[in-house]
Amino acid sequence: MALASSTYSTPAIYLNASVQNREYATTTASDMQPMTAREQYWATRALRAEALLAAQESHKKEVKTLEHVQEMKLQVCHCS
Repeated sequence: MALASSTYSTPAIYLNASVQNREYATTTASDMQPMTAREQYWATRALRAEALLAAQESHKKEVKTLEHVQEMKLQVCHCS
């Protein structure tokens, strides 16, 4: 993913906190919105990484559950 060009327009959602308020206010979630193209790039990358990690964890849990189910089926078959 390449950095946005200089003609890139920042979405209004990222402009909710003025620069002056960001300098003097305590850090809150609204102050942490990406403002520049570079910040948006890294925020997007972080969100993508978090999504991939969550998908990987979900997949591992599903595989582990399926392995457990298969083991239980094998035990039932051998006991009968």
